[in-house]
Amino acid sequence: MDFAEKWPIGRTWAGYLQRAPCMDCDAEGKINGAWCKRCEGEKDYRIITHPPTGDGFQMWETVTEGSPQSPVFATLKELCAWLEPNASWFADMKTSAAEWEHCLSRNTGMLPMFTLRE
Repeated sequence: MDFAEKWPIGRTWAGYLQRAPCMDCDAEGKINGAWCKRCEGEKDYRIITHPPTGDGFQMWETVTEGSPQSPVFATLKELCAWLEPNASWFADMKTSAAEWEHCLSRNTGMLPMFTLRE
């Protein structure tokens, strides 16, 4: 992802799950007393936003629809340094930045469950 030009490094890209206020009903949910067809009364709707192209590293979960869990970093090493104190493999099982990097750099497409720590 080309975050140097299109997205600030260190800021989480919100992914495909972004929502926007409905402009058809002025975020009221209804038009002339009827449910708005665009937002179906929700007052906002999901917008499709594709990630910028180019190089960048960000942790995503794929348990649900898939959503970003970390800020974007210019290098894998920076992402792994962020993951060490902020994430666990599962529940409270943590690992080092070096272990994160070893696993992620192998590009196997398979990772254990990842839990973000608040």
